[in-house]
Amino acid sequence: MLKTIPATATKSPATPTPIPPRPYPTPSEAPLKRYAITLTNWPVQHSLKPIANSTKQMNTDYSRKIISLRASLIVFSLIALVATTLRAQAPAGTSALDRMPNLLKTADFRGMLPYLNSNLEIALQDRKQTCTRSQAEVMLRNFFMKHPPKDFKLIHKGSSGQGGEYLMGTLTSTTGTTFRTTIVFFEKNGQDLVHQLRFE
Repeated sequence: MLKTIPATATKSPATPTPIPPRPYPTPSEAPLKRYAITLTNWPVQHSLKPIANSTKQMNTDYSRKIISLRASLIVFSLIALVATTLRAQAPAGTSALDRMPNLLKTADFRGMLPYLNSNLEIALQDRKQTCTRSQAEVMLRNFFMKHPPKDFKLIHKGSSGQGGEYLMGTLTSTTGTTFRTTIVFFEKNGQDLVHQLRFE
C-alpha cells in the first residue's frame, strides 16, 4: 500500500526590508560636504578682496617713494643753487683790495672768484685774453699748479685815471720765478671787482 506524502507548502522568497535614505552624510563625508558648501556659498568678491587690498597698498607705497624722491631732488637742487650763489659773492665786510694779496700768496684761486668780474682780462706771461669768471678759474688753477706761489709782496696801491683802483706787487713761485703782478679793480653794484689781472 502506497503512502501518500503530503505536499509541503512552497515558501516564497523573503522581501528585503528597504533601507531608509540617510538624511545626513556619514562622518567621513561631513567635512567634505561642509567644505564644498563653504566654497560654493563664499562670494567671489571676498576671495579677491585681499588681492585688491595688496595691490592698492603697493601702489600707495610706490607713490610715496616717488614723492619722496622728487622732494629730495628739489632740496638738493636748492642747496646746490645756494652754495653756488654764496661762492660767487664776496664775504660781507671784506674788500677785494685787502683780500687779493693774501689769496695770491696762498694760491687760493677759488677764493678769488667772488672778487672777479663776470668778464675780465687775464694776462699770463705772453698769453692775454678776455674770459668769463669760470674760464678765469681754470686759467688761474693751471697757472698756480705750474708756478706754486711762495710769497707775494705788495709794492704799490693806487687809483687809475679811469676811476678804478689797482694793486702792484711781485709774486714769487717755489721754483724761484718772479712775476710782476698787476690787478685792476672797478666798482660794480657797490663792490670793487677785478677787471684786469696780469702776471708778467
